[in-house]
Amino acid sequence: MKKQLGKLLAGNHKLRRPVFIGLAAAFALLWLVVTLTFQIWSSYERNESLAQLVEKIDDQLYKNKEDAGYQMLQVSKNFIENKRLGDLLKSDQLIRAQIATIEFKQSISSSLNLSRITIFSPSSEVLFSTKDKFENLELSQQLSLAVRSNEAEQGISVLSDGEITLNAVLPIKHENKVVGFIQLTKLLSSITRSLADTNKIDIHLLTHKSIIEQVDYDFRVREFKEPSHWQLLDSFILTSATMTRFDTDALSSILNDKTQYLTQKETYLQEYIGANEIPKQLALLPIHFVNNQATAFMLVIVDNSSTYSAYELSLLVNNISFTVIALIVFILFWIFLGNIEKKIYLAEQQLIKAKNAAEKNRDAAEKAKAEAEKAKAEAEKSKLQAEQANTIKSEFLAKMSHELRTPLNAIIGITEMMQEDAQEFEDEDYIEPLGRVVRAGKHLLSLINDILDLSKIEAGKMELYPENFELTLFIKDIERIVEPLVTKNNNEMVVSIQESIQQMYADSTRVKQILLNLLSNACKFTNEGKIFLLVSPAFIEKQPAISFSVIDEGIGMNKDQLAMLFQDFQQVDSSSTRKYEGTGLGLSISQKFAELMGGNITVSSEAKKGSIFTVILPLGLVDNKAEERTVDVLPIASEEQKEQPYILVVEDDENMIEMFKHYFSQQGVEVDVVHNGTDALTKARIKKPQLITLDINMPGLNGWDTLTIIKSDNELSDVPVVIVTIEEERKKGFDLGADEYLIKPIKKSDIETIFLRFLSQKER
Repeated sequence: MKKQLGKLLAGNHKLRRPVFIGLAAAFALLWLVVTLTFQIWSSYERNESLAQLVEKIDDQLYKNKEDAGYQMLQVSKNFIENKRLGDLLKSDQLIRAQIATIEFKQSISSSLNLSRITIFSPSSEVLFSTKDKFENLELSQQLSLAVRSNEAEQGISVLSDGEITLNAVLPIKHENKVVGFIQLTKLLSSITRSLADTNKIDIHLLTHKSIIEQVDYDFRVREFKEPSHWQLLDSFILTSATMTRFDTDALSSILNDKTQYLTQKETYLQEYIGANEIPKQLALLPIHFVNNQATAFMLVIVDNSSTYSAYELSLLVNNISFTVIALIVFILFWIFLGNIEKKIYLAEQQLIKAKNAAEKNRDAAEKAKAEAEKAKAEAEKSKLQAEQANTIKSEFLAKMSHELRTPLNAIIGITEMMQEDAQEFEDEDYIEPLGRVVRAGKHLLSLINDILDLSKIEAGKMELYPENFELTLFIKDIERIVEPLVTKNNNEMVVSIQESIQQMYADSTRVKQILLNLLSNACKFTNEGKIFLLVSPAFIEKQPAISFSVIDEGIGMNKDQLAMLFQDFQQVDSSSTRKYEGTGLGLSISQKFAELMGGNITVSSEAKKGSIFTVILPLGLVDNKAEERTVDVLPIASEEQKEQPYILVVEDDENMIEMFKHYFSQQGVEVDVVHNGTDALTKARIKKPQLITLDINMPGLNGWDTLTIIKSDNELSDVPVVIVTIEEERKKGFDLGADEYLIKPIKKSDIETIFLRFLSQKER
């Protein structure tokens, strides 16, 4: 048998061997041609795709530069007119002009993210700049043009220290005479950083060394405590702060070896292998010219891993297909070149035996695999049962709280409307009973919310959302909320905040909940007395902290009553339970929130002499560069404004914001925009909107928590909320009370549908 099979494979005829050698050579040549053609085509497709991407990014950069420049010119014009800057410069009131300029920069920092604002004399002398050490500030190309033309100018400048800036210069006039210039400066890297995030690529800014003074460059990097990149490349320096993503070895070699292409006014494209053997593509395109010579460039880096994976997969499929075809052709030649039927039969018998053995081995392997999967499934089932047992309590409470809260919101809302009708028609038989229903409903809703908070804390699922906030504004908001409780028992509230305390970094919602619980108790147990709220510095284990002291002149507590504080569902005694309303959860939850934030609550009290509750919380790592909130200067809406269609857009994606503004403005709707949940709640309470559109993924307070707070707020619960997000969690959105749920990207027809459903009926 073995001898016959060997003859079959070796061949018995002289014709068979040369034919098969020629056939093999032809197939090898054909395979080589197909493979090379496929490689060339794939490379062309990748380069074409990169060229289209670069053209798109170039268009986006141009549009963003023009938009930012126009916006800077507009806000500069408004600033000059509103602050009468020409009068200040003309009358040499430079100090007032400086103060106004600093306040102006702070007010627009969140929207424009400026590097500095500079005021020049008519002869280009620097009068003032928000940048420190501005005496030797280099003049931009736009300022020189504006001085010659006495007209507004905007564009890009490359400074001698390598910084690439977008500048907008506007003349300052007094009685139609130029008395100075104002220049707004924005780093171009802030725009390219946004483009990189939008297109999911890396973008670096490069500047040619021929126009840079190394002394100025070294001074800048020392001033901003940045590492020096002067020796990184032969002819360029890295301008944008993207060194951590700069593939030094590969990119340095490419840019230094190909500098002859960089003087051309066209995009240079190249493929290369980056760190960790990752295939990438780069595109280098000039973005600024001086004397017809390119001086600043944008380097676009694209991760080509997915494209290469697809290419390698296609090549593998191509090779397999080619191999299969070649084998089929060889077998056909083998059959028609010799009379080998008997030998083929013997070979088939051998193949059948081998196949049977393989199937037997495969069956054994599948049986072992099935047993292993069964054991794995049993283990996973046991783990799932244990997890379900641990979470059943919190899931039950969360579900029941929602099921109860939803009808309660309807009951409270309808009852309040009936109460208003009864008051309007002076129906005394219904006013008092309806009032009791509303109070009972709110009391039950508060109890449900407290129980849900307590269950989350006990289950370890309570999440904190720390943020920077101004304490002065924060305390003023608390005063406004507590005022009805203070006046109810003819009390007087006194607030004291030490001037050294400016900001705090903590979960402002939970801090507010703690203080409102303490102040509510103080108001409840005090009649015709004073209630003090004192805010002062403190320490927790030698770390900076803030102390909030709530002092009242109420009924006080004895030692036995003090021992019962901070216990769930407990009040000091049965007599107070009958006389004073309360769930017995407020102090317990407040103490747990304070401990979650790394603080504590202490109390001292004496019967009939009042009580002192002191909350000490960590100050937190205050970020001085955080965006300043400006809600305190928002005007209160007039009655005419309230009648105008008005929506609040809660969104941090500038493209989505622009689309909302564009489409809603066509419908005659006033649009207001905030970028996070905290600002959304503040602005919604100041001027109640007719519709809120809400994103989910936002910094600080996210969309889910914002929606929960809105629907639990008696003043805002009836405002329609439309979720607009990329998250596929439609059921969760509707469970939390959303009125509509749209998945990004949305179309104009979606906006029109929202308008017709939620706004057009209110207009009629």
